[in-house]
Amino acid sequence: MGLISKQIEVIGDKQKIKAQALFDTGASASFIRKDLADQIATVVRMPSPWIFILGDGKGKVQAEHCLHVDIIIKGVKIFHQLIAVKDLGEEIIIGADILQRWKIKLDLEKEDILIDKKVTELKLM
Repeated sequence: MGLISKQIEVIGDKQKIKAQALFDTGASASFIRKDLADQIATVVRMPSPWIFILGDGKGKVQAEHCLHVDIIIKGVKIFHQLIAVKDLGEEIIIGADILQRWKIKLDLEKEDILIDKKVTELKLM
């Protein structure tokens, strides 16, 4: 599992913030601490709660809310949905859903994030 922590910008319909994000290849989804979510964007209730298993393989967390945001990573703006979780251990967790969708790679040796600006060339065919 790859873990890198970097400061990113998150832009919601309420405001823009800088936050510390843990880039985690072992997380299947991307999360934001609920108190931060409430500050930056309109948080909506998901149709049904989702249960996520924690990294220890034993603990679980239930998520009931999500929000849509723009995220700026190394000057590149992407959009995505984050799942809001109360008492999340990190401010933000960037998981495999964002890493794969936006073709973001982690250089674990250099503790760097690799993102190609071409990913923002959105196409509708």
